Amino acid sequence: MQDDSDMGHAETQEMKTGDSPVRVLVIDDEARITRMLQVVLERQGYQVVVANNGLDGVRMAKREAPNLILLDLMMPQLDGYDVADVLRSGQATARIPIIVLSAKSAAQDAGKSYRRGVNYFMQKPFRLKRFLEVVEELLANPSACLKDAE
Repeated sequence: MQDDSDMGHAETQEMKTGDSPVRVLVIDDEARITRMLQVVLERQGYQVVVANNGLDGVRMAKREAPNLILLDLMMPQLDGYDVADVLRSGQATARIPIIVLSAKSAAQDAGKSYRRGVNYFMQKPFRLKRFLEVVEELLANPSACLKDAE
């Protein structure tokens, strides 16, 4: 992730939907990535929960009812494509917006992600400012498909 933001060191206020904090689920098997995303999002006031593989990610999505999911494609036990399929087929998880964050760059990987109901495909490394814009846009409009946005 490339830092091009104006985040500074201001105090964070917790982001809320109604009376509940905005919860983001990060599903990625790389601890360095999950920690970085957690720090960035918590600084913006989001509550972050982390799953280190696809299977745990599906379980946590059902249990935690996040407002947004950040999903890696290449993971053990259940890859990101399969996670997206399971989430989109579940009544409680079908409408949660999903952003794929992947080192894979081929157009076919993005297309395959969108066909599985993913809302946005972002290649790693990515610009922090753009990442936060996409997060905010999908939280404001969870059914948006932003595939032409970048």
